[in-house]
Amino acid sequence: MCFSIYKNCEFGSEQACRKKIAIIGAGPGGLAVAMQLTEQGHDVHIYEKAAEIGGRTSLLKQDGFSFDLGPTALNMPNVLTALFADCNRNIQDYIKLISLDPLYSLYIDDIVFSPSPHQDKTKRAIAQLFPGEEEHYDRFMRDNAKKMIYLLPIWQEPFTSLWSVFRLRTLRALPSLTLGNHLIDELAKYFEDKRLRLAFSFETKFLGMSPWQTPGAFSVIPFSEHYFGVFHIIGGINRLTYAMSEIIQENGGNIHLNQCVQQINIASKNITSLTLENGETVEADYFFLNADYAYAMSHLFFLPKSTY
Repeated sequence: MCFSIYKNCEFGSEQACRKKIAIIGAGPGGLAVAMQLTEQGHDVHIYEKAAEIGGRTSLLKQDGFSFDLGPTALNMPNVLTALFADCNRNIQDYIKLISLDPLYSLYIDDIVFSPSPHQDKTKRAIAQLFPGEEEHYDRFMRDNAKKMIYLLPIWQEPFTSLWSVFRLRTLRALPSLTLGNHLIDELAKYFEDKRLRLAFSFETKFLGMSPWQTPGAFSVIPFSEHYFGVFHIIGGINRLTYAMSEIIQENGGNIHLNQCVQQINIASKNITSLTLENGETVEADYFFLNADYAYAMSHLFFLPKSTY
């Protein structure tokens, strides 16, 4: 879950000052922000253009059946557990996670590769299907564990200026970014069999990307699946976003559905307000954007001539 933040004013050093927060989009990122800010006591309002929450993880109900419109499984549940814990909630009170074993089954040419969250089982499967590659799998997991340690902090770091790039933790992570290498090149360092390289890169298709064009740093995605596992939520991924909305409303937050933001208004390089499709103007102390970045920049931002 990710989001962009646009500030109109600075939070005080003490969080006791209650602020009004406007969030565009009730996808997982917007809901996560709202959970944390309502827990801190702020007046939070989410504006969602659709009739349902969830964004790319929303739910379709038809003929008595329910369908997830986006992903059907997740990994790294520790991130969600920490989010709920930050809001003084136990995630197990809201959703039930089931660990999948095997993670999935990949049909490549004449083989079926079914990796497991237990690395010893995956190693045996690789030894059977791709003799000699099992030791390379161990090396892949070791190297990417180190890469994950360096990359996670900078993924969670706000880059608010050019100088942010020169922080020590950012500089230490640079080698792990494997700049200039694509994912398929990274995998070629470990696996000789091209089918195995495909088995460790198919996840990029979910991002709409090709392993021949995806940055090499994305090798941590297959690593995280093999290390943390893949999980199913009973009732579907949509149960997660509904659980998040429950906490927001328990904390006094507001989710406004069928409220499309038509324009983001700016003056003196600060966001001043939002204009909704119905003509209503929304003012707030802070504004968060959880919409598609490219669409928002080209369609939502209104810059007065004096700022050009």
